[in-house]
Amino acid sequence: MERLHKILARHGVASRREAERWIRDGRVSVNDNIVREPGASADEQRDAIAVDGQPLPRRLPPRVLMLHKPVGFLCTSRKNRERGATIFDLLPTDRRYFSVGRLDRNTSGLLLVTDDGDFALRLTHPRYGTRKTYLVETDVPLTERDIRRLVDGVELEDGPARAEEASLTTPRRLRLVLSEGRKRQVRRMTAAVGARVIRLHRTRMGSLSLGALPSGQWRELTADEVRHLMKEKRRGMEEDHHVSGG
Repeated sequence: MERLHKILARHGVASRREAERWIRDGRVSVNDNIVREPGASADEQRDAIAVDGQPLPRRLPPRVLMLHKPVGFLCTSRKNRERGATIFDLLPTDRRYFSVGRLDRNTSGLLLVTDDGDFALRLTHPRYGTRKTYLVETDVPLTERDIRRLVDGVELEDGPARAEEASLTTPRRLRLVLSEGRKRQVRRMTAAVGARVIRLHRTRMGSLSLGALPSGQWRELTADEVRHLMKEKRRGMEEDHHVSGG
């Protein structure tokens, strides 16, 4: 037996949160019986699970895509299309995809998407952040003192934040490595040292590099790349467990 919302997410029909809402709304049935309890469980192998009367689609091997997100595209669902173009306009339409984390409208670069909502949730667990590398262009020159402040930590409205690494390539351009993924974190950290971001581009996530992938294009990760990504995630969890003494 497994939680019903996890089963729906693994089949790529919804994220876990969305699946829980569908269950509360009475859209999900198990063996022809409507289920409304958010914590309900089912046996995927034995039970007939349906959404809006339609059986769950056959579970396909999950796909993980790397997208070079251009500036001007939102990491939001197609339902919010009135707000502007979304990353899903750039992706294949064979499956329903979920973004692994987000980049804001004015940020470009490496973004992962997958059709496995459960997999996306594991990769974005805030406690075990994957290291992400950004190239940042600012409106005013920064100094080595500013760089030291970013590494030592700056105070934000939602708590202290620090860069794993920071270095200047020119006085107005820096390379920043973060292991957290808070909302607009790079922009807020840069503002904390007196500068405004005028261009922000993500080049790496863990061992994955954007490389020469053109803007607006995507490619599928290899099985080895996905395994390596999950290995890095597990290593982060083990290190956190060791440090906390758990």
